[in-house]
Amino acid sequence: MSTAARLEELLVLGHDLLRRTEVLKLVARGRPSGLAMLRSKIEAEMRFLMRVQGGQCRESHVRSSNLTQLRALLQAAEAHGSVTAVLKTFRYRDELEQPRVLLVDVVAEGGRAWVKAVGRKADSLLAAWAGRCPHGVRCVSEQAHLFLRAAQHNPLHFHAPRVVFSFYGGVPSPVACRLQEMGVTVRGDILPGVTDPLSGAIGGEDEECGGDSDSDDEGEGGDSWAPWGDARAGARLATASPPSSPVWTQPPAGGVGGGGGCCCSRVNLDVTTMLTLVSALSHGGSHFAFKEQVLAEQAAEERTDPVLPALVRFLRDKLLVACDSAARDFSSILDTLGGPRERARARALMGHVAVVADGPSARALGLAVRGRVTPRSVAVFGTGDELRAVTATANAGLVRAAAQQGVAFAVFLHRPRALTEGKEHDAARLPSPRRRDDGR
Repeated sequence: MSTAARLEELLVLGHDLLRRTEVLKLVARGRPSGLAMLRSKIEAEMRFLMRVQGGQCRESHVRSSNLTQLRALLQAAEAHGSVTAVLKTFRYRDELEQPRVLLVDVVAEGGRAWVKAVGRKADSLLAAWAGRCPHGVRCVSEQAHLFLRAAQHNPLHFHAPRVVFSFYGGVPSPVACRLQEMGVTVRGDILPGVTDPLSGAIGGEDEECGGDSDSDDEGEGGDSWAPWGDARAGARLATASPPSSPVWTQPPAGGVGGGGGCCCSRVNLDVTTMLTLVSALSHGGSHFAFKEQVLAEQAAEERTDPVLPALVRFLRDKLLVACDSAARDFSSILDTLGGPRERARARALMGHVAVVADGPSARALGLAVRGRVTPRSVAVFGTGDELRAVTATANAGLVRAAAQQGVAFAVFLHRPRALTEGKEHDAARLPSPRRRDDGR
């Protein structure tokens, strides 16, 4: 095929990639971040090719195009479920504790998988594996090492993301074997016949490939109506000595309704979450025209999109804890604003919650107290961080403020609900298609 024909073929590919990027934006749940950057990269490659098409087109122009790699990236995004981001950067520290940045092609499975898309052909991969590659170009095992280290520094719900290398031009069996031994999940056609006689460092084809299978050890939950676990079991957390937190952590993608779910068995309750769980608004009391604007807005939102179902699904069969500061503030707010039914729900809730002493993690204590970062939020979120428990909260402002200071807490975000039972007598009742859970 002539150079001009190959260039024309690349331009056709570019148009197809742009179309598929738009389709991915429409079909992916939650609209993954980074798609605009992917589109701009494709357009930049096409502009360059169209520019050389009108002038002197050389073989090097065609061979240096990144469209084939961008195609591999898009294929990986299309093949994996619950994609939350493409071309996303993550911070980590190398062996010398120097700050580094890693670009991940696709973040999938709600954040639980990092995917590296590899579009190179198998012979090119083998040449790089044998050390015959241009200066500055890393072989896939070196790239895998960086991915694995960065994943350890960016846990989701205190678990490192799984690293996946997807090969769209095939992968030699020695390369695939080594990656699996390192703990990388390999996807793509493994080519056992591809060998490199010039490289004695590459193992033979009869070499056994190890690889850890991805198993889920979590048992099925019971059928009890209550989503929370045993408070006595949770109380043991107060004296536990959890492992230290990593340098960087990452909040779960999507908050309520995010595709990732949560693999953590402990949940730390913020005051905002406890209020939401007992609020009259969350229990059928949203059909009132409250005079206070914030209450009216929350009621309107609750009528169209109730907050409790997703929150209860998240909490079901998990150990619930709350630090002393959160429990005291929750009790104080109830004494001041809570109605009789809200207080009854609070008593039922706290029967399933283990109250532990405030014990913030070192990195939480290092936060500068200003703006949204208050001593109470440091105590609440820091205690959850120290216990390696995901903190359920409606305080998105604190999560952002802490992240701006370099501390990204593991959280489950939901919308807030205030205590409103005491305000109902002063509010006009709206037509309700459903009866309240208290029979009124």
